[in-house]
Amino acid sequence: MKLPVTLELIRTEWRFFALGTLGSVILALSAPLLPLLVVRPLFDEVLGKGDFAQLPRLIALSLAILLVSSLALYAQDALYGLGAAAFAARVRAGLYSNALDAESASLETSSGVAARTALDVRELELFYTGDLTSIVGQGLSIVTVSAALLIASPTMTLLLVAVFAPLMLISSAINSRLEQSLSHAQRLAQAAAAWFSQTLEKRELLKSFRAESRFQAVFADINTDSRRASSRRSTLVALSAPLAQLTAGLGAIALLGFASLEVQAGRLTIAGLTSYVSLLALALGPAQIFARGYARGSAIRAPAKSIKALLTVPAPLETGTLTTRPTGDLSLEGVSLTYPDALAPALNSVTLRVTRGQTLAVIGSSGSGKTTLTRLLLRLLEPDAGRVALGGVDSRAFTRAVWRSAFAFVPQAAQLLPGSVRDNLTLFGQRSDDALWGVLEQVGLKTEIAALPDQLEFKLLENGAGLSGGQGQRLAIARALLLDADILILDEPTASLDSASEGIVRDTLLALRGAKTVIVIAHRLSTIQHADLIAVFENGALLEFGSPIDLKAQAGRYAELLALSVSGVSSPA
Repeated sequence: MKLPVTLELIRTEWRFFALGTLGSVILALSAPLLPLLVVRPLFDEVLGKGDFAQLPRLIALSLAILLVSSLALYAQDALYGLGAAAFAARVRAGLYSNALDAESASLETSSGVAARTALDVRELELFYTGDLTSIVGQGLSIVTVSAALLIASPTMTLLLVAVFAPLMLISSAINSRLEQSLSHAQRLAQAAAAWFSQTLEKRELLKSFRAESRFQAVFADINTDSRRASSRRSTLVALSAPLAQLTAGLGAIALLGFASLEVQAGRLTIAGLTSYVSLLALALGPAQIFARGYARGSAIRAPAKSIKALLTVPAPLETGTLTTRPTGDLSLEGVSLTYPDALAPALNSVTLRVTRGQTLAVIGSSGSGKTTLTRLLLRLLEPDAGRVALGGVDSRAFTRAVWRSAFAFVPQAAQLLPGSVRDNLTLFGQRSDDALWGVLEQVGLKTEIAALPDQLEFKLLENGAGLSGGQGQRLAIARALLLDADILILDEPTASLDSASEGIVRDTLLALRGAKTVIVIAHRLSTIQHADLIAVFENGALLEFGSPIDLKAQAGRYAELLALSVSGVSSPA
């Protein structure tokens, strides 16, 4: 039998919830004991017949029932709480692992989705801690008390069922609407979170364009829509308790009228009626709590489905088996790749070869295929046709981790993480202080880091706050050099550097000639003046490829860009 998605998600933690449910069963069984074993004898024997000798026994029995139910209640709540905490920790770990998996192209990772997912996990944790306890515990209590009511008076119990049934159908319809409402509210909350995060990251740009008011107005509209959706959800959730209260009130009115007729006819004693009313009172509280929990259970299915979808993103298929680090000349042979739903290929039949130790400069306008080439080299994507090879061996023959060990990558944005300078330099493993200072000196950063408080232990904040943009870029280059990979890929390494720092980086790259294969994604030609090879891309195709001298002699696109650069006119490269 297929389990509801909310229960599927906690299969791993089933022991906690099974033991907690055992506590719920004990608690439910103890619920009708006081009316049946204490209240009825108290009215019949002690108060009715004056047999006060039974009073100590009834008091002791009451205390025993109270102790057992209290222990069962503690076990129920504690074990459900432990299960919920274990679930949340496991799911967060699973989602984080999936998010770090670059091959999971179907995984959503925007800031809005991340915020919504964190909220979904928290909502589910609270549901398993409280609402699921209500559904199971109070539901079992209702069952046991209902059985006791049926035994005490079948006629009155059937009357109550006739009153409750229509209202339960209404409640079910409300719960169905509630699930739809929550799903809509989630989407709008995600949109608000995404807009909030993305625009705050660019607040300096907005201020410089005096666009704060316009963006605040857009956010106000998004936020208002989100509030309305959340309000609708809240009003639907709020209906559950009043509906349960209305059901209980109508049932009580019907019961009192019928019970009066039963007592008048002599078919029911006052003690029996008192016992029955006591049992019914025990059912009213659980019924209201159960109704609220059941409504939450219906609402929580939407975030549960979302979390399940993220957890079940298929793992990337590992095609390679070779575990020896690849080396040798880098080649692309007829490589093509088209993104899903794209009208044209991002790369189209690209063939080139870079001898080990050479420097290749890749230029081209925006959208020409430079970024796609980088992602293919790092095996963040796989080609639709052709192959990428090192030393003549197809990249797909290696495991992804081993293939990537041949590369070090410097993105255009430094992508520094919160933590110390040392932490950012040693993402891949610890290195000696001498090695760290040595690589910082290579990129002209040694003196500046030495002048910082705590030096290598200086703490950077989000996005590398604490260093200038140029310092952060040089730190990212130092990190790549420290990896000591055979191939170094740099995406416009000097974009955020001043002329002095740019000269230091150029000298560093020049010193690597012959020792490393260097691939530079270039947007300004001053970066690539010492390149051995130039690859000019246009609309996914390799337009020109060869040495700078040869390409200049061809008087093609590269020669045109070079002429524009010399004349001081900006080019789209």
